[in-house]
Amino acid sequence: MMTGAAPFAGIAQWLEALPDSVLFKDGDGRWRMANAVTLELFRLQGRDWEGRTDAELIAMYPDIAEALRICQASDELAWSHGGMSRSEERIMLPGGQVGHFDAVKAPRFTADGKRLGLLVIGRDVSHQRRAEERLRLVSKVLETTSEGVMITDATGTIIEVNAACCEISGYRREEMIGRNPRMHQSGRHDRAFYEAMWSSVLTAGHWAGEVWNRRKDGSIYPKWLSINALEDERGEVSHYVGVFMDISRQKQVEEQLQHMAYYDPLTELANRVLLVERTTQALRQAERGGHQVALMFIDLDRFKDVNDTLGHPVGDRLLVAVAARLSTAVRRMDTVARLGGGRVRGVVAGTGGRRWGRRRYPDAQCRQCHVSRQECGPEHLSLFLAGDG
Repeated sequence: MMTGAAPFAGIAQWLEALPDSVLFKDGDGRWRMANAVTLELFRLQGRDWEGRTDAELIAMYPDIAEALRICQASDELAWSHGGMSRSEERIMLPGGQVGHFDAVKAPRFTADGKRLGLLVIGRDVSHQRRAEERLRLVSKVLETTSEGVMITDATGTIIEVNAACCEISGYRREEMIGRNPRMHQSGRHDRAFYEAMWSSVLTAGHWAGEVWNRRKDGSIYPKWLSINALEDERGEVSHYVGVFMDISRQKQVEEQLQHMAYYDPLTELANRVLLVERTTQALRQAERGGHQVALMFIDLDRFKDVNDTLGHPVGDRLLVAVAARLSTAVRRMDTVARLGGGRVRGVVAGTGGRRWGRRRYPDAQCRQCHVSRQECGPEHLSLFLAGDG
């Protein structure tokens, strides 16, 4: 409840209803009137404060000395200014937190220039300052993160992007603001893909998955995208936030691992694992379609002699040369595999596969190979075909 001198009794009820701190000091700096918000702020409820100066209160109540000194210093600035002034003051709140107050101070003087009184109105802006600090922190995080961030309004119009989004996409910020995210579509996804994506966002509030987008330079790249719908206080969608990262490097690593799992590192021919898969697939297709399948075993006789006499590097180059010849002799539907050493297998599928394999494979195999200025002719190689019925 507001307390103070009698002249203020008429406005006590009105000022007590204000959420702001209201304080009046006389020309000598003595506290004459304060509402309940002010007394709570300075922890003066039940204490002797009326008619006291800041200096007296500091001596009486050391626990609030710091807050009083801050106010005392800004009071002097207001007096010296000669008119209404505004400043922000930081005061330690009862709970131990620092409060921010927007303080308006209006001094009054007598006709001959003597101090008459000072009206102080303080509004707690701590929540606003904390919100601003959070916004600054979020902004800093968005600008320093390596993940791209795109924010749209409820209609899907882009209203903000971060630096990583610009770097990944190749577009400048001003080139994206006001446009729709469709500008980044690569054309690799059909309409059903996007309908399923937005159905999840609209019903569940979020979606995450792999998307292929197009950069400004026209190149297409994969990214992992997470979309979240943000709601306002009424529970209605106000914004959409998309966070994504370029996964091109991860895709390259996956492709390399996939290649290593199925292909011989030296010759780039299929390995044993892929040969088994392709053979099984070819046999199933042949059974369904009534076709023939030829499985050919190709061994390089005396390949060990090549390694021993000319060296392993020459032997490796010989294998690479033979693999290249065999690869050109087969169709895209056929498979040539290396099982290790000089052992090569071929799977020729389809009608007439056996006759075609017998005709083409010897032609490719029997020509001389020139590696490291050495000739490795047919005397080093032999061909054995299996699968003729």
